[in-house]
Amino acid sequence: MGGQEAKPKSAGMVGWIVGGGLVAAMVVSFVVETILPLHRAGRTAEMLFNLVGFPIVLLGTGVFVWGGAVFVRDTFRVWGSPEMVENLKRLKTDPGADSRRSAGGRNRAILFEAWKPGLIRMGIGAVVIAIGSIVLNWLKITGGNQMM
Repeated sequence: MGGQEAKPKSAGMVGWIVGGGLVAAMVVSFVVETILPLHRAGRTAEMLFNLVGFPIVLLGTGVFVWGGAVFVRDTFRVWGSPEMVENLKRLKTDPGADSRRSAGGRNRAILFEAWKPGLIRMGIGAVVIAIGSIVLNWLKITGGNQMM
C-alpha cells in the first residue's frame, strides 16, 4: 500500500467546520471586546494596530497548527516503515552494541528527516505570531498612546 490512506470526506469537513467556528468565535470576540471599545473611546491608532496585528497572529497560529499536523502525520507515516520496524527489531534482539547503535542512529535520522517539514512550518508560524504581537503592541513598545 503506497501513499496515504483515504479518510472519509466527512472527517475533513468536520475539521474545517470546527476550525471555522473557532476562528469566527475569535473574530467576534476581538471585535466586541477590543475593536468596538477602542472605537468608542476614540483610540483610532490603537484600533488600527489591532486591526492589522490580529490577522497576522491568526495567520501565524494557522501556520503553527498546520506544522503540528504535518509533524504528527509524518511521524505516523515513518513509524511503520519497513526500515524503522527492522531497526526496532534489531534494537530489541541484536546483542551487538555497534549494530544497536547503528539501528538507533538510523531511526533518529529517519525521524528527524520526517519531522523537518512540520518543525519548519511551526517555526515560521511562531515568527509570524511574534510579528503580529509586535504590531498589536506597537504603541506600548514605542511609548505611544497607552492602552487601558
